[in-house]
Amino acid sequence: INVEAAVLYEVVGRRVDQLMADGLLLEVQALAAAGHAHAPSVSQAIGYKELLAFLDGRMTLEDAVAAIKQATRRLAKRQRTWFRRDERIRWVEATDLHQRRLEGSLDEAASAEALLQRALALLA
Repeated sequence: INVEAAVLYEVVGRRVDQLMADGLLLEVQALAAAGHAHAPSVSQAIGYKELLAFLDGRMTLEDAVAAIKQATRRLAKRQRTWFRRDERIRWVEATDLHQRRLEGSLDEAASAEALLQRALALLA
């Protein structure tokens, strides 16, 4: 799925904000309280490591959230770079769908259906 970087980064930012609103910090606190803060799957995972740094007093919550967004954008960029090298990949353009989702003029089900139809058209 291809999405222009600026739109993708807006999606990433909103997604991180939603994760925070849905209780990501509480999840990380619970893992830390259970003694799992230094487990590799926790201490190295995007979102977890930044919030652990906040809980340890090494950064503010605002800085931790900004770091989560930056790390997620970097991961998305690495993934795009990786897949662009593979000539077998057939890209489905979805920038417009993501923009409409951001604007609220397209719901998740309609977006998924439109994306599926585009993918099927590439295979035809």
